[in-house]
Amino acid sequence: MRKITARIVHFFIESKVIDETDQEIYEYGLEILSENVMLTVFLLLFGVMIGKGIETCIFLFSFCWLRRFCGGYHAKTKRGCHIATFITYIVFLLGIVAFYKVVNKYMFAIYFVCLLILIVYAPVQHKNKVLTESICKKNRIKAIGYTLLFGLIIYIFKFKLPMVSVAVLATLIEVALLMIIGRRENGD
Repeated sequence: MRKITARIVHFFIESKVIDETDQEIYEYGLEILSENVMLTVFLLLFGVMIGKGIETCIFLFSFCWLRRFCGGYHAKTKRGCHIATFITYIVFLLGIVAFYKVVNKYMFAIYFVCLLILIVYAPVQHKNKVLTESICKKNRIKAIGYTLLFGLIIYIFKFKLPMVSVAVLATLIEVALLMIIGRRENGD
């Protein structure tokens, strides 16, 4: 992957699109972007192959969207991040299958526990990305706002398409758990 990104960046340097002094930054950014795209495509294909394509799309969208504002556990390496994401996804899949009836039955109680965790903890900062007080407040408002929106989605789909509601709720559970783990890792 590194050789490919280096060639692409070199092409842009030769074309005078980017400055040579920024080569490392562009290579690193392009490498991360391409690895994340590959992981996302892999998870989507995996989900489709096992008959959980819709649930996978719901997970990827809601998980990535919420994590932007909530924070939580972060792996120490890119490889660790990809492994942790895959494990989180597998736990999500196993959870929606194994605990479907329980989650569906206690959906709103579980949702409010997740909402409470987000209200209390969001955003969980990481030592490598300290947020200003202003960004912290904005992320907190967005995290709570989107969690309320996801609560509305859970309510709307509960009776017509309950698997959608369960998938959204399972994602909220995982985000909340990763926030708790992140806080513990930070020593909070």
